[in-house]
Amino acid sequence: MSDFNDFDIPSDAGEPPDFSDSEAGTLDPAVDNVLLGDAPFDDVRTIQDTDVANFDASELTTTEEVGAYIEENIPSEHLEGLDSIEYVDDQKAHEQGLLGVWDPTGDTTHIEVYPHDDEGELYDTIAHEIGHNAEANLPAETVETWNDLYEASEQDEFVSNYAMSDPAEDFAETYSFYINDPEMVQSTCPDKYDFMKDNVFNGQMYRTDDPLPPADDLPEAPPDPDDSFTIHPQPGGIEYEPTPEGEPINVPNPEGTVPTPPEGWQPGGPEFGF
Repeated sequence: MSDFNDFDIPSDAGEPPDFSDSEAGTLDPAVDNVLLGDAPFDDVRTIQDTDVANFDASELTTTEEVGAYIEENIPSEHLEGLDSIEYVDDQKAHEQGLLGVWDPTGDTTHIEVYPHDDEGELYDTIAHEIGHNAEANLPAETVETWNDLYEASEQDEFVSNYAMSDPAEDFAETYSFYINDPEMVQSTCPDKYDFMKDNVFNGQMYRTDDPLPPADDLPEAPPDPDDSFTIHPQPGGIEYEPTPEGEPINVPNPEGTVPTPPEGWQPGGPEFGF
């Protein structure tokens, strides 16, 4: 994930900038119909009361895929009060480095996502902007706790440079990384990871790889009189599991070295390790 550049509009702000002279698109609701009830898009998917639209035009993904991503990863309460998430093919915004906007200032609260060069970054932007909406729905005392975490953070305890901008951007960036790169959040800022898990996601955790079987179901290595690795849970570690042709074996563990997977073994997921 790269540093983010969006244009988030606080609820007490004035009108957003008008890019209506853009050749490929516009932020003018009269032209782009961000109120999706009148939108001309064929690709509209409604999730709860939130319309997701026009991502087919991104040429990186589709509205159906974005909708599936949101349904799979975003808690339903984080969409509360959010009317639409729309892809806007605004090349002027793209040229200015703007990736997206969460705008609660008008008659509706909506998110606009602008052109991206990379599919992964587009999904990071979607999660980032939804993160702003999620924070807006939190109790004031919870937001204050987050602001205190922001103020107490050292420079190396942010998931990106953009997260250093202010507490709201730190929240949205950390929110996005918590979903799309959770191991990075856990290693960079464990206090913020715990905050997200406990206060924002109600204990829901994410993994970037397919989950491994529970520790009790992992193959046991035979005893070895020499120093050797034993399979055990270790967040952020690497677990080697046997391929169908392989047999469970120990891996020599000379002090200060990193294990190399033995022949017939393959890397497992991120939640278990030696």
